[in-house]
Amino acid sequence: MPQSFVFVGATAVGQCVADNLVKAGFVAAGDLVAADIVVTYCKNQEDLENVYFDGSGIIATARKGALLIDLSATTPASAKEMAGMAQVSDLRPVEAPVFVRDPTVPDAFGDPANLALFAAGEFDDVQAAEAALDAIAGRVERTGEAGTAQLAKCALTIQQAIGLVGAIESDALVRAAAGEVDAHAALERALALGCVPAWAHNLYHAMEGGAFSSTYTVEMIMNEVACALAAAEDADLVVPQIEAVSYLLNLLATLGGVDLSAAAVSLAYRDEDTAKKFGLDWDRAQEAYEALGAHDHDDDDEYDFDDGDDRDPSPFGGAFGGYSAN
Repeated sequence: MPQSFVFVGATAVGQCVADNLVKAGFVAAGDLVAADIVVTYCKNQEDLENVYFDGSGIIATARKGALLIDLSATTPASAKEMAGMAQVSDLRPVEAPVFVRDPTVPDAFGDPANLALFAAGEFDDVQAAEAALDAIAGRVERTGEAGTAQLAKCALTIQQAIGLVGAIESDALVRAAAGEVDAHAALERALALGCVPAWAHNLYHAMEGGAFSSTYTVEMIMNEVACALAAAEDADLVVPQIEAVSYLLNLLATLGGVDLSAAAVSLAYRDEDTAKKFGLDWDRAQEAYEALGAHDHDDDDEYDFDDGDDRDPSPFGGAFGGYSAN
């Protein structure tokens, strides 16, 4: 008899997961109580905690013995806590954070080949979930006990997020100094030398074509980066590069780009008119800066670097950080 499943969480991701599970022979259940497997993916920590721990959430409602497969990004500590509470309720948690191989793909979650999963939990539970995991992602890597999959995901998030911003900044530098043609040539050289990941080529074309829509959004990346930062904090580790990436992502979200794709990060390095074409508004950044308590430093000796120049010292004076050539 085919196993039944239900998905809880982000709708766009859920549709992709459901389609792939059905193709693999699983059957959609009507509700939590009827499902053999509960699959979840949430865009942020608050949503994840709500779907699991609310009075009518998964922990309270799912039937005893059900497999709980969570694809969300969270911290290793949170994953361990979730696993413990699920087990106390006679549920079988499988921690399986999803990794998007190419963050520029419009339907990023639709093709299992574009996804990888890290799987952690009790050996028998992970084994029981194996067929479902294989249907969702092209590659599944077992990592061990609860918390280890999220740690592996956090580590990979740092590498990919820094690589993404590095590719965008590299392109922005050549574009600002020499123009679009030279920027394309620089990318091709980097690809030929194997210096950048293959998806950098797709990133370039997405930036050039204004293809800033994807099921894998800035909001999702922000959550993944936030989890990586929290994991580092739990380990008493300072990670300045990913902190800078977090700042940039939060800036883009403030401008109005939270639902855009990873490639849209490049808009933070473009001129304001270009950003406006895609719904971004630099005035929002100025408003946010002022809401944090910013004030005119003209009378503050420690900030008096301009020797009488009354220009606004705000860091939001144009493109990212006010440092863009635009």
